[in-house]
Amino acid sequence: MAKAIPVRVRASAPTKKGVWPENGYTPFFVGDTARPAALTPTTVQGFYGSPRHIRTMGSEPAALTPTTAQGFYGSPRHIRTIGSEPAALTPDHFPRFASWGYALVYFTGFLGPGLKMIQRGRFSATVIAALLVMLVGCGQESPEAVAEKGKPRVAVIMKSLANEFFVTMAAGTREHHAANSESYDLIMNGIKDETALTEQVALVEQMIATGVDVIVLAPADSKALLPVVKRAISRGIIVINIDNKLDDELIVAAGITVPFVGPVDREGARAVGRFLATKLTTGDDVAIIGGISTAFNAQQRQAGFEEAMAAAGANIVSVQDGNWHQAKASTIASALISEYPNLKALLCSNDSMAIGAVAAVRQAGKTGQIQVVGYDNISATHDLLRNGELLATADQHGGQLAVYGIEFALQILRDGTVPEDKMTPVDLVTVDDL
Repeated sequence: MAKAIPVRVRASAPTKKGVWPENGYTPFFVGDTARPAALTPTTVQGFYGSPRHIRTMGSEPAALTPTTAQGFYGSPRHIRTIGSEPAALTPDHFPRFASWGYALVYFTGFLGPGLKMIQRGRFSATVIAALLVMLVGCGQESPEAVAEKGKPRVAVIMKSLANEFFVTMAAGTREHHAANSESYDLIMNGIKDETALTEQVALVEQMIATGVDVIVLAPADSKALLPVVKRAISRGIIVINIDNKLDDELIVAAGITVPFVGPVDREGARAVGRFLATKLTTGDDVAIIGGISTAFNAQQRQAGFEEAMAAAGANIVSVQDGNWHQAKASTIASALISEYPNLKALLCSNDSMAIGAVAAVRQAGKTGQIQVVGYDNISATHDLLRNGELLATADQHGGQLAVYGIEFALQILRDGTVPEDKMTPVDLVTVDDL
């Protein structure tokens, strides 16, 4: 959690950026020694001496309120109000500094790694030490006590809520929040289908404007979401990538760090493919129905399937994108069954598409002749596993996936360190596991 450190500027006149004044007191306002009646983004000077970390949600407001004024790291708002929320913030709404006669914004950083950030703003270690001594000497609350006044706000943005996998993810997230509601506030959103990229970008933009502390994101596309993710990070929001990994090369090119929490999709698909291979003979025709081609998890699952089939000596006659959709996968499967009469297996990159493929196999009267495998272990596949229409799937524990991301983010907020990417479990599921 961000630590709030009050800053008192000593000067006989307005200071230049990054220059520590030698004597006297002045309000910490840009280019104005007079005490303003109301605070605006123009009159408030924030982190690093000049860039104003004020969340204004669009155009600059005439006066700041606790809703429009956000502290560094997006939120919580490092502003203490008296009683109910005022129509506009004035210096009097900063009661900790009322005895100084001036309203001071909170200069926000992190103890430890944060001191380095402050030093990059041209404030020396000596000055920081003086600030800490002043904080104690004035009998103010500790930074830890200030941080504890607000809970971090965590936004979980998923893919299609029409997909049972993400419904399960949402249920697991709500359960975790119910058991840990004192630790964070939760906002959850999803998109109407897997290809609604514009809608997902808009959801991230909305969370940026709202000023959340954390965005846990399951991106619908590994590349298209990078620009808005970069904007979120530039606003001080922690972004945790789950489920579908963002493109590593673009992350490096953007100069950002986005921790990933999720399964090794390639290995999960390889395990499913290896089990399928026990039902095949060398030279059998098989086909792959993949997800969205620009999604990293789709690419990795396809690669895992291909590796397993190559090892089994199977003949991959076609690879087509089903875009994670059940209906599209069913259409593709029907066409493949007609085109390749000796087809022995359909490898589907998620369970929704596997259900569509099972329907096509059933319609063609080839149940038992064409094996179908999936990925995700949604409950809708369990009856298909039991009756033999689906051979296998992979469980990436969707109910816990966003929870892993939330816990990852809370760890970063607690100690300021960014852990290595976290690989989460993925397990082969067959009828014997039900």
